[in-house]
Amino acid sequence: MADVNRVLAGDTEAFAGIVRRHQAVLLAFGRRFFPNRADVEDFVQEVFLQAYRRLTTFRGDGRIRSWLFGIAYNQAVRVKRRRVDYAVIDEAAIADDADTPEREVLRREACRAVVRAMRRLPERFATCVDLYFFFGMTYDEISRATGHPVNTVRSHIRRAKQRLRRALSDDLLEGCHDLP
Repeated sequence: MADVNRVLAGDTEAFAGIVRRHQAVLLAFGRRFFPNRADVEDFVQEVFLQAYRRLTTFRGDGRIRSWLFGIAYNQAVRVKRRRVDYAVIDEAAIADDADTPEREVLRREACRAVVRAMRRLPERFATCVDLYFFFGMTYDEISRATGHPVNTVRSHIRRAKQRLRRALSDDLLEGCHDLP
């Protein structure tokens, strides 16, 4: 809130601190919606431009990160109006140096199964799950970012988990049908 107050008081350089602290997470979020780096960078730049223009609307009753995600979410929906591409799940982030080649193949297949299952979710479910699990946002923060009531967010995440559980168990069973 200190940086916000400084910017509102006329210290426009203080906005650079806000950008530095939140740029990486918004880039990661942007990769969920846009396939190439240039589009992601344009998206994040537009989010920060909108945030700067609307800084007076930040009430300070939540974290600025949630407020920025709200702008980012609305911007992404406006620009893309398509399903989120979850192919950007970072396999390297979950890699283990002690992985054997067999475990590496199984891990890659598990990531692919999650990607397939996420793509089959309705967008409203997928976005809530993404923000909750991959970006560590609370139900309240997701509610502020998406405009859905907290109970709706909770319901979307619960239903998405049920569908993912079902889809992933179906994928597992499907992959085992040819075993002796």
